[in-house]
Amino acid sequence: MSRPVTDVTRGEDGVQIRDVTGRVTRVDRVVIATHADQALGLLADPSDAEVATLKQFRYSRNVTVLHTDSSVLPDAAQARACWNYRMTSCRRPGQPAVVSYWMNRLQGHRSPEAFPVTLNDRERLDPGSVAAVMDYEHPVYTPEAVRAQSQLGDLATGRTVYAGAHHGWGFHEDGCRSGVEAARHFGVAW
Repeated sequence: MSRPVTDVTRGEDGVQIRDVTGRVTRVDRVVIATHADQALGLLADPSDAEVATLKQFRYSRNVTVLHTDSSVLPDAAQARACWNYRMTSCRRPGQPAVVSYWMNRLQGHRSPEAFPVTLNDRERLDPGSVAAVMDYEHPVYTPEAVRAQSQLGDLATGRTVYAGAHHGWGFHEDGCRSGVEAARHFGVAW
């Protein structure tokens, strides 16, 4: 579908997917590959188990910046990691953690210029170094969310299965892996 979906209704003869124009598409099965809260919001007829499990996941909004300002990385090149984490203080737990992913190392870029992706610290960056700014939502892992992860597989039926980064630790790879598992649930392998 090329238009945003507003609701998903399951029945004995298949699944009806309604989009923002009101158009209904009928399919045999559906993979709902969204955040857990979005999946729950799409279901016209969620089961008690779907409500109980999917409502356990919360998300935090993170301003994410691709840039070339290497000041967010450790000065010593040997100390630079794929994921670089900084907090202003352990005594200020309300402050968002600042994470800079060093894409050169993480994705094997051989450029002599550093390409970090930084979450939650746009103000500190040299404005001339900014290539792109995005807003992302990431799963927040509470004890309830971690327990709910073990129940996600039980939600799969002959009509519906779920995928998303919340099936792992919030990484893109977790979303991809869960998508492959969702396809496998419906008998598709590659």
